[in-house]
Amino acid sequence: MRTKGVTVYTIFLVVLILSSLFFLILVLIKFMKSPETKGMCEVKVKSFCLEWYSNGYLPEKKPKGYDFSSCEKYGISEPTKDECERLIG
Repeated sequence: MRTKGVTVYTIFLVVLILSSLFFLILVLIKFMKSPETKGMCEVKVKSFCLEWYSNGYLPEKKPKGYDFSSCEKYGISEPTKDECERLIG
């Protein structure tokens, strides 16, 4: 009889520890996301321009998936064709 109580208590402790670790990992992942820096934004612009250049600067093949909203605080926004041509050369 006594072993049944110990088993239930042990299972409860294991579940409690595992759930605590799970939430700790979630919190760490949330806070480990690095903020956007000016250098990262400049690299993002160059990458955008190189990808667009490889597509011949066609408007319908403008690269998708680049978010420049966090770069606006540095005065960096989505580059135009002229800006990309100046940057790439």
